[in-house]
Amino acid sequence: MSTTTWVPDTAALVAALADADAPVPVLAPDRPSRLRHWTEVLDWYQREPPVRHSGDELVVCRTEEFASVAEAFAARTGRGYLAGWRDAGWVRSCSGAAAVTVVGRCDAFPVAALHDLAETIDAPWALLPALDLAGLSFVVAKTLLAPPTDVPDWVVADVIGGATGTGDVVGLLTGGARALALCAHGENGHANLGSHVLCGLPREAERGLDGGAVTAGCVDGTRCKRGRGRPVLRTRDVRAADLLLFSCTTFSVAGDLFPSDISLVTAALEGYARSVLSCDRAMPYRPASVEALARLTRLVGMSGIREIENDFQLPLLGSRPYYLAGAAGAPDLTAAPCVPGEPLDTREKVTLARRQDDSAVLLAEPAGQTLFPGNRFLRIVATGEPEEKTVVTDATDRLREHERWQHDLATRLDRTARLHRAVRDLAAPDGDALTSLGAMVRTHDDLGRLLQGSVRVVEQARRTGVWRAEVERLPGIAARYGARWARSCVALFDTWLLQHHALEQVLCDGLYEVSTQRDGHCDHCGSPRYVTGHAAPGDDADRAGVFLAQCPHCGPREVWETGGPRLTVTLPTTVLAGSVLPVGLASASRGPVVLHGKDNGGDAVYAAVRLPGPGGAVELPVPAGLPADMHTVRVVLATDLRLTYQRLRLPCTG
Repeated sequence: MSTTTWVPDTAALVAALADADAPVPVLAPDRPSRLRHWTEVLDWYQREPPVRHSGDELVVCRTEEFASVAEAFAARTGRGYLAGWRDAGWVRSCSGAAAVTVVGRCDAFPVAALHDLAETIDAPWALLPALDLAGLSFVVAKTLLAPPTDVPDWVVADVIGGATGTGDVVGLLTGGARALALCAHGENGHANLGSHVLCGLPREAERGLDGGAVTAGCVDGTRCKRGRGRPVLRTRDVRAADLLLFSCTTFSVAGDLFPSDISLVTAALEGYARSVLSCDRAMPYRPASVEALARLTRLVGMSGIREIENDFQLPLLGSRPYYLAGAAGAPDLTAAPCVPGEPLDTREKVTLARRQDDSAVLLAEPAGQTLFPGNRFLRIVATGEPEEKTVVTDATDRLREHERWQHDLATRLDRTARLHRAVRDLAAPDGDALTSLGAMVRTHDDLGRLLQGSVRVVEQARRTGVWRAEVERLPGIAARYGARWARSCVALFDTWLLQHHALEQVLCDGLYEVSTQRDGHCDHCGSPRYVTGHAAPGDDADRAGVFLAQCPHCGPREVWETGGPRLTVTLPTTVLAGSVLPVGLASASRGPVVLHGKDNGGDAVYAAVRLPGPGGAVELPVPAGLPADMHTVRVVLATDLRLTYQRLRLPCTG
C-alpha cells in the first residue's frame, strides 16, 4: 500500500484523515515544482504504526481557514481541539494541558506573539506554521509518518567550531538523518556554511510583506542575495526529519523581522523537516551540549529537548528562548536510560542523569564545574571563581577619595587590558587598525605607570601623614591620557572592529553574568528586551560593572559600563533605498563618536561617519538600488577608558 495519497480539495483531505488505515492524505499543491519536491520528500518517509496521543494534549487553530484540517489532525492523533481564532482566552483553556500544538498561517505568529506565548503557556508547546492549506497538509503528513531506518539517528554539522570541515557540511546536510544539529553563523533567512550559503527561501521567489516580489531578492535556482558568488544550498533540501538550528536570531516565520518571507524555519518545513528547533537569540555554544541534545532527540523527542533547554535558561535569562515548529508531544523525560555519572560516548565528557526524584534529566558538562539548577531540571556549566578582593581603608578623607579614584582607574585599566586581549584573539588587525590598537596599548601602559606612581605617593602620605599637592593633579593628567585612548579606540572601531560579528562578546570578554532583568520592549520587533549585568573576577559578586541590553530576536543592542557614557540613538521605523537615514544622538558625556550604516543583505558598510561628540542628528546616505532587507546602524562613543556601543536594526524597503 502506498504511504501517501494526493487529494484534490479540503473536503477530501478531511475525510481521508479520518481513516487511520488509509494512506496519509496530502492536498496537491498548485505549482508543479512544489509537487515534484514534496513527492521526493514523502517517498523518503515511511509508514509508521499510528501513535495515539492523550486527550490532555491539545491542537489549537489560530487561522480559520485551517480549522477543519487542524480539527481532523487532532482527531486522527487522539488530541483535543480548540478553535483559537474565535476565542480570545484560548491560552487560559490550555491550563493543565500535557502539550499544546498551535496551528496557523505563518503570518499569525509574529515575534512579539511568540514571546507572549512563551511567557503564558507552561505546558510543552509548539507552533505548526504553514504558507497555505496545502503546506499545512504536507507538514501534518510528515508528523504521521516516520523517517527511514537506514539513516543515522543523529548527525552534527558544526561550522562555527570547525569540527566539521566546510567541504563536508553539504554532504552531512543532504546525506539524511533522523535528527540533525547545525551550528552556523547567520540570521533568520540564511546561514553561512563556509563553502556554501544555506538559503531560507520558502517559495520560488522572495516576497515582501505585501505579497509582491522583492527587488533583487532571492529567486530559486537563479539568485541568492546572500550568496556573493558561493554555491547555494536550499534549506528544503536538508535531509533530516528533526532539525536543530543553532544560529543567530533564527526563529521567525511571520516575516516581521525582515520585510520579506525569507525564513529558515518555514523553508525547512517546506522540505524534509517535520520539526525544527531553534532559539530566538545568539546563545552560548558548546559542541558537547549540541551533540548530547542531538543524541537525546530519539529518547525524549523534540518537545523534550525544548523543555530541557528552556528550563535551564529560565533562571538565567528570565525567559524561554527555544522554540519548536512542528507537532508538540508530552515528553517522557524519565525515559532516558542513564544514571548519575554514567558518561555518553562523545568527543567531550558529557553525562546525562536523573534527579533523585526521577522526575527530570541532568545534562552535565565537563566535570569539576558549578551546578546551576533550572526550574525542574539540573545542568552543570563552566564558571570562574571570583578572585579574593583586598579592601584598603584609611582614616583621611582625602586619602579615601584618592584611593577610590585609584580603584576606579585600576578597574578601567583591567577592563581595557581585557578588551585589548580580546581584540587580538578575535583576529590579527593590520594597517590602520593595528596602528590604532598599538596607540591604545601604549596609552594604557602610560596610565599604568601613572597609577603605580600614585600608589607610591599615597602609601607615603599614609605613613608620614603629609599630603602632597601633586597628587591632586594626577586625575587631570589621567583624563588627558583617557581622551587620547578614546580617539584611538574610535579609530579602531571605525576601520576594523565594527565589522566583526563577535563584537558584543569582545566587549564582555573575561566577565561573567551576575544579573538579568527585563527592560521594556524592542523598538524594532516589539519583543521583551533584557539587560544582563556582567562583573569581573574580583568585583563584588552582586555588583555588575558592564551591562548588555539585548532583544531575543534582534540580538545584542547596547553595551555600556557603569559610570561610563550612556548614549541615546533614535532611528526612523524604516529607511528607503536612495534616501538618507537620519540618526539622532544624545548623551550626557562627551567624547568621539563613530557611526556605521550597514546593508545586511550585501554585508556592506555604505556609510561611516566620525564625530567629535554626540548631539543632534546625523544623516547617513543610503545608496539607491539596495534590495529589501535588514539594515544595521552601529554607534560607538568612547571617553576616559570607557565606551558605549549600540547596534540598532531597521528594515529597508528597497
